[in-house]
Amino acid sequence: MKAKLATRGPTRGPTLSLTRTPTLLVLLLLSGCASSGTRMQEADWTQRVRAMGVDPQEVTNPLQVSEEMRQALGKVVASGDPRDQLAQIQRYLFDDDKFPFSYDARGTYTAQQTFERRSGNCVSFTNLFIALGRTLGIHLQPALILRGDVEKEDNLVVINTHLIALYAHADGIIMYDFAEQREEPIKGLSILDDLWLTAIFLNNRGVDDLRDGDYEASIRQLTLATRLAPAFTAAYGNLGVAHRLAGNPEEALATYRRALEIESRSPTILNNLASLYRSQGREAEARAALEAADLSNASPYLLITRGDLAVAQGDPARALKYYKRARRANPRLPGPWLAIARLQLRRNNVEAARRALERAQELAPESQEIQKLGESVEKLVDGPSSSSSR
Repeated sequence: MKAKLATRGPTRGPTLSLTRTPTLLVLLLLSGCASSGTRMQEADWTQRVRAMGVDPQEVTNPLQVSEEMRQALGKVVASGDPRDQLAQIQRYLFDDDKFPFSYDARGTYTAQQTFERRSGNCVSFTNLFIALGRTLGIHLQPALILRGDVEKEDNLVVINTHLIALYAHADGIIMYDFAEQREEPIKGLSILDDLWLTAIFLNNRGVDDLRDGDYEASIRQLTLATRLAPAFTAAYGNLGVAHRLAGNPEEALATYRRALEIESRSPTILNNLASLYRSQGREAEARAALEAADLSNASPYLLITRGDLAVAQGDPARALKYYKRARRANPRLPGPWLAIARLQLRRNNVEAARRALERAQELAPESQEIQKLGESVEKLVDGPSSSSSR
């Protein structure tokens, strides 16, 4: 399937996963179908939220439309078939004179907030596009691309995935993407219903609260996300992190176990669980959790963790394989190169350590950790002798 895309801003997705280094979480979603028609959707959304045991007053419908939005829509969209009308909405939203929009990676907003702020991330922009299309009676659906960009903030690792809008018609499906303009096959596509979309909104807000250190607010938002989407593995994982950072290890443990009931071999959940076990001195259980993980779609940071475990078990050759696999997964991350440098230095392969470290320094020149290791390597290189072994 080819994606018909029209986009703006950098290729970055919603913040969907968060945990303490060296573990991370990945979002896995179930398929569903979204409601169409704004007024019907609002009533249906309220009823479905209440059916999940959540008070609609506690959550926000990300697809609400204001009168100002309806008036703007009436001025920019003329007659035509749905595809023509969606193209007119796109042209309006992408016109910097009519709709100046600034990308904000941490800006997860409702459709109405996005319209008013003229900023947000791909979740925000997709919320706006879907809300405007549905106001015209066009059946648009949200969908998630499991594309996993990774970023690191101090002791936290964040995975970003990407949200798009879909329109199904007689000739196929059009995918409306709001990242960089491109046309390529789409992999790992999950179609969402409106409760999932609301859960993603809550999850992102909960992650932002967690990054800001407001654990109480984070737990509240993430708990609501899991209630609206009980199979939302990543939301449980993030909730477990929030409980752990808030000083509730037993709640964190129970939450991770609930996530594993949904996805028993989730590498990220198991890695988080192992980290928690290790903090409690339960090394055997930590190793068992790591070894149970399915690494077929593991992130570079998780592969580094497995390499570290192999080092601890006295198997440097296996560790090097994990580190190199992490490097292949994302050659522009400094972490795998740093891990390789450390291992090679441990094995007294100084030149190999130096080469790996030079690449790590190119990717993260400000890293004090890399600079410190570099000084140690240079001392060995400049010393009276340096041996090399593999």
